Parts: sequence; C-alpha cells; structure tokens
Amino acid sequence: MKAENSFTEFKLIWQLIIPFWQSEQKLKAWAMLLIVLISNLLIVYGFVEINQWNNKLYSALQNGNQHEFFKQALVFIPITFALVAVFNINYYFKNILSFTWRKWLTNHLSHKWLKNNNFYRVMQLAQNPDNPDQRISEDLKSFAFNSLELFLVFFKETINLVSFLVILWNLSGSFNLENIIGINIDVSGYLVWIALLYAIVGTYITILIGKPLVHLDYAQEKYEANFRYSLVRIREKREEIALHKEISPEIHNLKDCFDDIKANFYAIVMRTFYLDIWRNLFYQLDTIFPLLVAAPMFFIGVFTLGTLMQVVDAFKQVKGSLSMIVKSFTIISAWLATSQRLIQLEHHLDQAKIQRKHSKILVTISNGKKLVCEDLTITTPTGKILIKDINFEINLKDKILITGKSGVGKSTLVRTLAELWPYGHGQILLPSEQIFFVPQKPYMPISTLRNVLTYPSKIKIKDEEIIKLLELLKLGHLTQSLDIKQDWGMILSPGEQQRIAIIRLLIHKPKWVVMDEPTSSLDDDLQKIVFSLLGDYLKNSTVITMAHTTELKKYHSKQIDVNSFV
Repeated sequence: MKAENSFTEFKLIWQLIIPFWQSEQKLKAWAMLLIVLISNLLIVYGFVEINQWNNKLYSALQNGNQHEFFKQALVFIPITFALVAVFNINYYFKNILSFTWRKWLTNHLSHKWLKNNNFYRVMQLAQNPDNPDQRISEDLKSFAFNSLELFLVFFKETINLVSFLVILWNLSGSFNLENIIGINIDVSGYLVWIALLYAIVGTYITILIGKPLVHLDYAQEKYEANFRYSLVRIREKREEIALHKEISPEIHNLKDCFDDIKANFYAIVMRTFYLDIWRNLFYQLDTIFPLLVAAPMFFIGVFTLGTLMQVVDAFKQVKGSLSMIVKSFTIISAWLATSQRLIQLEHHLDQAKIQRKHSKILVTISNGKKLVCEDLTITTPTGKILIKDINFEINLKDKILITGKSGVGKSTLVRTLAELWPYGHGQILLPSEQIFFVPQKPYMPISTLRNVLTYPSKIKIKDEEIIKLLELLKLGHLTQSLDIKQDWGMILSPGEQQRIAIIRLLIHKPKWVVMDEPTSSLDDDLQKIVFSLLGDYLKNSTVITMAHTTELKKYHSKQIDVNSFV
C-alpha cells in the first residue's frame, strides 16, 4: 500500500513537472537545459582529469622527480581555470532556467486559480487549502528550483559514478580473501563493492533518521504562512482593532501562531541535528576509510603512492555519487513538502471545477431580456436550507427591492445569481447581457483613483464627467487625487467606498444591476441622492437591490420579501 501511494504521489509530481517542458517555452527551456547538461559533463570530465593528475603528481613526488612535479603543478592551472569557467556557466543558465520555469508555473497556476472565480470557490470546499497565495508565491519558487537541482544532481552523479566506477574497478584489481576468512577467493574490483556497501548503509541510515523532515517541512510552510496572514490581517484591520482599544486577542492569536512555528521549528532542528551528526560522521570517515581499504595494496607494493592517491580520490567520487540521497536529503525533503502542497492546491482547484460543473442549481442564459428563478432552494455547504422554493421573474427596466431580515440569505442569493454559490437546487434563467454586481463592501484595487472609479474595466471618460459625479455624490474633496496611486480601501471610509461603487455604475451604465445593501453606510440625504442619480442614469436598466429594511421601497417599483421563502 505504501509503495502504491508513493507511486501515485510521484505520478502527480510528474504531472506538475511535464507541462512546462511541453509548453510554448519548450525550445528555450530545452536549449538552456542542454547547456547545463553539457556543462555538467565538462565538470565531470574535469574531475576525471584531476584524478589522473593526482596520480602523476604524487608519483613524481614519490620518485623525487622535481621537473615532473613542477610540470604537473603548472598543468593544474588551466584545468582549474577551465573548471571555474564551466562552473559559472552552469550556475548562470541553471538559475535562469529555474526562474523561467517558476515564471511559467506561476502564470499557469495563477490563471487556474483566478479562472471562473476559483480563488473564491476553492475556499468554499469542506477541506480548503491553507494560504493558496503562499503556495503560488513561495512553493512554486522552491519547486522549480529544487526539481531542477535534484535532476541535475542525479544526472551529474550518474555520469560521475560511471566515470569513476571504471577507474576504481580498473585500479582495484583482485583482492584475495584467504588472509581474512581463510578461503582462497579472489574478488575483482573489491574497492567498488566496498564503496557500494558503504553507500547503501549510509543512505539507509540517512532515510531512517531524516524521513520525518518531509512532514515537518510541510507543516513549517503552513505555520509560517498562517503567522504572516495574521500580521497582514492586523495591518488591514488596524482601524477596527485600534477603535476597540483591546489588542489582547491579537496578541494571543499571534502568540498561538508563533508557538506553532516554534514547536515545529524545534522539531526540525532536533531532527536535522540527529541527521547532521550522522552525515558529518559519514563525511569525516571519507578522510581515513578509503585509505584503510586501499592501504594494504600499497604496503604489499601493488599500488604506488600516486596510484594510492588516485584510488582514494576515485573511491570518494564513487561513494559520493552512490550517496546522493545522503548529500541531498535536506533538499529532497523540502522538495517533497512543496510538491505535496502544490498537488493539494491543484486537487482543490480541480474539486472547485467539479463542484461548479455538478451543481444542482441549473443556470442558463436567456435569449430574452429577463431574469427568472424557478423553485430555487439555497442551502449552506452542510445542507441547511437558507431560502426555499423562491420563484420570481424580473424584466428589463424593472426596479426591484428584495428584502429580508439580516442573516436570511440575501447576500447568498446574490452569490447564487453571480454563479458563485453552488449549494442548493433549482433553476436560474439569466439575461444575455452581463449583470453588474455591487457588493456591500466594494472592492478597491490598489491603483490610481481614476482606475478605481472605472473598475472593473478601464473605460475612457472625460475628467469633467468624473469630477461632476464626485461632486454630485459629495466626494468633491477627491477631485485633485485622480492620478494618485493609493490603497484606497484603507483610506476611504465605508460610506465613501459605497459612493465610489455607485459612480462606477453611473459610468458603466449596465443594463442589469444587482446591488447588495449598497447604501447601508449612507445617511438618508445621501441615500436619496444615490437613487435619484440611479433613476436618471439607469432609467433603461434593471436595478435589483438587496436590503434588510423596507425604507428603500419608495425608490423601487416592486418588492420581493425573502422572509416568506424561509
């Protein structure tokens, strides 16, 4: 079962990897990858040359050949410069390729997250992903870099292993076991078998110690993101928090979030501490272990000093390549953790798509000019009924007020008409013209005030008209700020933001409008101005207003009471 789960997981990771290499960026990506692979081959070739150079240098030293010794010392200089150049070429193209991959993945996943309002739908799922923004910004970055890094490590170590395995096998010769176990057996390439056994033992112990790091790294990403989100929330809600003059809940929340970080971090530190003890011991043995296993051949005169040093270097290279997991376990655990988080996000986005497709609320587009709800029942995700069997028909130019007590489900009805709420059953017939929705808390993009006023489209309108609308809605103090870029959602009051939303309507003049408590933050005089302007500018449009009181009835031709459908 574990093997099957692992296969499934790696299959899903492969599905994350392969699209980029088949995308419109594939020629550029494969070209850069080819450069990186060739540079890795050249690096291995350089190491082989240095291995051969070791033999010549130490043999000259053993034979007292001064001329040959200094000749080999000079040979080392061009090899070193060539390796430095190749290393830097490898570094440059590897990082450019990694960033290109990250850019493509970010565009791909961001588009999938934003498409069909999935960023909203995915958070309605019973098990929704934590911090999808962090997964797109940070996890994709780590995934692209670590995927490429691990592939290149595997490629380089495979080439390195093959190259030095041949060298080590040829240098090892045969070793007779008679003096050790009393049986006359010759073992060909005995140093290769020792290196293989050494690496297998080291890798097994590394996996045994380090396996919990995958889960711990996954959890750490989640806890760090939760802490950042809590800090951002305090910044965004600073006024509401400050006015309550009580910050202890925020302090406790931050403390709880950081306590999660601390506990998990200490667990990572301790697990890494144990892993590093083993890895450092494993690496320190490199100093003496190859000498111990090769020295007998030197003492009996089979190896010269130069050959011995070449054997030791080749043994380290073979053992290092076979011990790739030991060397790369930290990056492997981080890669698996980010891969799992991205797979989970992809899964939830797919679930949101499936949920939308299989919703029992049938939405169709009418060729006519009307909005119809037939036997529409709206529920919560758990199945609790909010609105039951609501029926109405609204025609073009109608001015409809839909009322209901707070919490009855008016805002959820708006979400359902916007095809954002899939829970329930029934039929909705929408007009062919797009409906312009106005939420109770209008969205204020971080942009110039001009763009905020014309949101969501960048419709062209003369400054004189904008200034006229601002002054009509008592926002004349903003006329000098049209080209100032600000976070207007943090600067403007709720009432000012609602009036900005009304100006958007007056600018766009849509044929169909659905507003959710559009004047809840306005006084009676401003409310009167708003509906007077809507009557003038949108006389040929359908205006549907959600409200919890009947005070706005005088501005509408018909009222629908949602309370009667509960």
